Amino acid sequence: MALPNLRRIFSSARSAAQERAVSRQAFFRFVAFATSCICIALLSSPRRRAALLGAGSGGS
Repeated sequence: MALPNLRRIFSSARSAAQERAVSRQAFFRFVAFATSCICIALLSSPRRRAALLGAGSGGS
């Protein structure tokens, strides 16, 4: 049994302008999430943090 395409169901209830606004908002939320993940990953390692912030050697 095939599942219905939920995106098509919800998009049919919105106008084209509303659909663009929702898509744009989802895109910017994704970019913000991905950027925060990258920043956290870079700052989580002491060596990377030292290299990024220019704080000298990264430990032993």
